[in-house]
Amino acid sequence: VVDNATSQALYAVREGDEVDSAFLVDDAEALLLAQWTVASRHSPKGPARGVKFSNATASDLTQQLARELGDCVHINETVSGSDIKGLIQGITHDVRNGGDQIVTQYVVAKTTVSFFTIGFGIIGVDVLAF
Repeated sequence: VVDNATSQALYAVREGDEVDSAFLVDDAEALLLAQWTVASRHSPKGPARGVKFSNATASDLTQQLARELGDCVHINETVSGSDIKGLIQGITHDVRNGGDQIVTQYVVAKTTVSFFTIGFGIIGVDVLAF
């Protein structure tokens, strides 16, 4: 059993599914998997946020049109207190009468996790890690 007391104090205890894997050969590997699970889920992810841009300058519009799904962005908006480093999950463009263009980018916070290897196999000259 692996716990994160700080996360539990902030967000309460969240029940998870039991992990059972034929790839875990000993308790040390099971502990690594439990630690990774807690580290990757210790703080709930907020829903994707929509960032709407309107009345953009030509330079701003060029930047907005260059964005693609999966791009990393940093949103820092002092009025609402938003400070998010995240990935773009969706983009909409709305062109209105008169040429006004409104761009909305849907961003979800990016998480950083450390990966570990349960095992690997060699196929020819390729190495497959899992």
